[in-house]
Amino acid sequence: MESQSQTTRKTRAPPKSPWKARVIGSPVVSRSHIPPPSKPKSTFPSPVGCKSQLFQWTKVPKATGLRIPASAKKQEGDDVNFDNSKEKTDTPTEPKTKSPSQILGEWVQLEPLILSAQLAAEAHSNRNFSYSQATQEQAPCPDCGTNLNQTDVNSIRCVDCIHNPVLCQHCAFKRHIHNPLHRVELWLRMDKHFSRVKMSSLGMKLYLGHYGKTCEGFDPQSSGSIIYEISEPEYTIVHTNGIHRMPIHWCTCRGAGTRIEQLISSNLFPGSSDPDHLRTVYTNAALENYNLHSLESNESSGQHMKVLRTLSAGVFRNEVKDRSKEMHMVIRVWRHLESMKESGQEFGIGAHLPSYHASSTAVLCGLCPQPHINMDPDWKSTDPKKSHIHALHISVDATFRLDRRRKAGDPHDFALSNGRSYFVDRGKFEDYLRRTNNDIEPSTCSGFRAGDAIRQGRYQYTDVSGLAASACTRHGCFTPNGMVDLQKGER
Repeated sequence: MESQSQTTRKTRAPPKSPWKARVIGSPVVSRSHIPPPSKPKSTFPSPVGCKSQLFQWTKVPKATGLRIPASAKKQEGDDVNFDNSKEKTDTPTEPKTKSPSQILGEWVQLEPLILSAQLAAEAHSNRNFSYSQATQEQAPCPDCGTNLNQTDVNSIRCVDCIHNPVLCQHCAFKRHIHNPLHRVELWLRMDKHFSRVKMSSLGMKLYLGHYGKTCEGFDPQSSGSIIYEISEPEYTIVHTNGIHRMPIHWCTCRGAGTRIEQLISSNLFPGSSDPDHLRTVYTNAALENYNLHSLESNESSGQHMKVLRTLSAGVFRNEVKDRSKEMHMVIRVWRHLESMKESGQEFGIGAHLPSYHASSTAVLCGLCPQPHINMDPDWKSTDPKKSHIHALHISVDATFRLDRRRKAGDPHDFALSNGRSYFVDRGKFEDYLRRTNNDIEPSTCSGFRAGDAIRQGRYQYTDVSGLAASACTRHGCFTPNGMVDLQKGER
């Protein structure tokens, strides 16, 4: 019994020190980890880990339920929170992030306001923020003050402009002298609604060579205020907001340059290398947009063209001619030209680079050691014990899902940057395959030998059986001339 009572006996906690530490000019705070000083009410620097302040030791009488008054709360410069007036409760705290249902609930509360503002924005007045306040008559043209309620004045609204005000035709053309590919709507007075029309049907033309102004070489037909037919040939212009049809007036001034030069100087890219058969033009914005979509979301030219045709004609997209094949060829040439510009080859950068990268358009890893580029010229004399700092780690891997089936195509097709980018030179690689045609790699894996028959049948009708690539191990950058199309199955 005595031993049992000794084991169940509760040990008392050691008495707490009556000494308290407080910052001079602040309320009393307990600092149990600081030993009490030998003399009370003496000032000394704060202990390690605290801010450099002076502490004053004061002996506080024992009291239960002692609270610090509100006037003695934490002041500026104190490193202790003295506000202990609030007691802890079991009330759950609100989460820092809102749940999807809470976010949707907030949007639902704004539904009447947003719908009213959207209907007012789509109304024909200039500009009421509430649909209930929209008037039946149009306000004057905000640029020239013309009365848009007159029967002989066309009211035009641009869909792609930010504020999309309702303008007269003259002011609308003046505003879109540098944006002739914006989509516009015409107000139909009899039907009392806006209808999508082509700017070319209203008389809009694309002038080259004079920043949108008329060339002095010809006298253009004056555009009236009504819709009329245009006998001039129209070109197909592919833009980010759709496919447009519009006449192009070329500059005929002396020294104006060829048609291809005039298009490129106006941020346009020709769809054909023959000026006599040029009928399709692409904007640089359209090519950049498709390039990002194809790289990031693996979008094909046909899928991208479906979107542009839908933007142009809605559900009647079959009325717009499909330009996916032409765009597939144009984007191939455009990407090659962009790589030539970005690599600096057109600026003579090859003269400042080592011979192994003088004519390459590939991007080197800026962090890996590259001789004669980002390394010490005397790097070979480095201490052997520190030679690891100059090591270049390369990893090689292959995928056999990027195969290409044998199909009819152009037998004379060639690469635009043959051996100057990430893929090896095609001629040298084919010569290597001819020299190693009968080489059979020995295999020590029984599982690999068991699947040889299946693999031979799998790659029987393929031109390319896979892709092998090398990259720096540390940063994942592909190495120049480090990619190759596999031609012999998995060998």
